[in-house]
Amino acid sequence: MEDKEINWNEIIDNVFYDNYVKGDPSKFLNKLETVLKEKGYGKPISPTRPNTFGRTDDVRQRAIDNFKAISAIEDDKNNRPLDRYIMQDILVDKFFNGNQDAAGKFYQEWLKKRGEYLPYTDYDGSEMNIFKSVEDVPIWTPNDDVVNYMGNKVYFDYLFGGRHYKTYKEQDKKRKENDEYYKNRKEGKYRDVCNQCSSDAMMPWVSSDADYPKGMVKKSEVCKKCNPDGEKPEKMSDWSWGYYCPICQNPRSMTAVVDNTNSDYETYINNIKYWKNRLDNNPNNSEYKEQLDYFENKIYKEGQRCDCSFEKLKDVHDRYVQFEDYESLENMKKNKLYNWFFQKLGNNQRLNEHIKRIKNIMRIIKS
Repeated sequence: MEDKEINWNEIIDNVFYDNYVKGDPSKFLNKLETVLKEKGYGKPISPTRPNTFGRTDDVRQRAIDNFKAISAIEDDKNNRPLDRYIMQDILVDKFFNGNQDAAGKFYQEWLKKRGEYLPYTDYDGSEMNIFKSVEDVPIWTPNDDVVNYMGNKVYFDYLFGGRHYKTYKEQDKKRKENDEYYKNRKEGKYRDVCNQCSSDAMMPWVSSDADYPKGMVKKSEVCKKCNPDGEKPEKMSDWSWGYYCPICQNPRSMTAVVDNTNSDYETYINNIKYWKNRLDNNPNNSEYKEQLDYFENKIYKEGQRCDCSFEKLKDVHDRYVQFEDYESLENMKKNKLYNWFFQKLGNNQRLNEHIKRIKNIMRIIKS
């Protein structure tokens, strides 16, 4: 464990200035490892990993083991924190002027020269070289980077510069995401799955549906992956050929209900007559009843509505007005399922105008 009295950064700086060779950090890295060992800096170990696959029937024990594993890795980050200063501040920034790719390539070659290793080729032909033991891993390597292969053998490719290595920027992003996740979960928040990309990764944290924008048609509107430009409303499709509400998804059939202006109307009417006749002759046949219900539900009934309330449709309408999406507003008006809404909306607007006129008259009389 790190001695809190030792100024490790100062030690690293001294080794750097005494062993700097332009373009070749080998002398610096070799000397640094010797010095850190002499000063008692802790060695990396093969850490116990959290059991995310449920390889035990004892749920309570699994939770305890996972807590210990996560805590041990976190403790290592606190007690052996020098890797970032060595790899980023010295190797990348001072030796390679911020070029992480060049630094990573050099480091991987240096790993091969520093001790015995097993050349290994992955299934796709790429290099996946292996140290025989964790003892061969550079002393500053964080335990989080030690990924084992068949016992105690350690992959190079999870160490700095390897193709599976997570850069400090990636690590910081992941840590921030984890902190955000636990904070929001503690507050009882959740993220819904986006209906478009089927992922919750880019969805906002919410406490309830009330946190979403009023008048939202689809949750993909607030998904930063599917709608990176902002929370623009979902376009309202033209359902004049057949009536369906994409907001409440009713009628349930995605082919919608049709009226006598649709080319399929007569086909549906003939099917209704056919199945009705068969059901009359055999009233207990559930299949005939199911077929009859299906085709009857395909026919638009005068005054038919979807399941949306006036308030919900008003929110959708007002949102289209806010974003000046007049094409979607026009498509809403073409949908017969919304006829009642626009009729009531017009009545309300006329009533409000009438009330406003009366108030103006009363104001004039009083003055």
